[in-house]
Amino acid sequence: MFLKRLYAKDKEGKPTHVNGVRVMRAKAVEHWSPSLIETGIAEGWLEASAGKFVVKGENQTMEYRVVRGPGHYSCFTGEKLGGEAEAKAHVAKVGGGKPSPDPTNPSGYRVDNFFTVVTGKDFSEISNEEVAKILDTGKTKFHARLAARYRKAS
Repeated sequence: MFLKRLYAKDKEGKPTHVNGVRVMRAKAVEHWSPSLIETGIAEGWLEASAGKFVVKGENQTMEYRVVRGPGHYSCFTGEKLGGEAEAKAHVAKVGGGKPSPDPTNPSGYRVDNFFTVVTGKDFSEISNEEVAKILDTGKTKFHARLAARYRKAS
């Protein structure tokens, strides 16, 4: 997402603090760092609640559904794992000595330090199948595996 910060100015015209944002460009699938989320909440242009984020821009309000949070994930199954020890045990059990299906993560598991969020419609009504369709627009194997996971949950 590309945002333009809007600043409040003092009498001399110098910026004093962030007064809001303008949404310049947004994608259907985004990866947000925890620091972006903390900054948005602190500056007042982002709200977080029960599995979703709302960006309150001057020009538009965008709703995003969280489909994946930071943590350890299996490259074989896509499931969330409890930590490094659990990830290694999972890879030994599920992988069975086979190479990782993800060449960028040869260990067989990945550690994400971001939230994967999707947008596109009112998420009070979105189904797992619709999330999978949005994710299918991504160009990586990660998006394809995540889409398959949401289809399976439907």
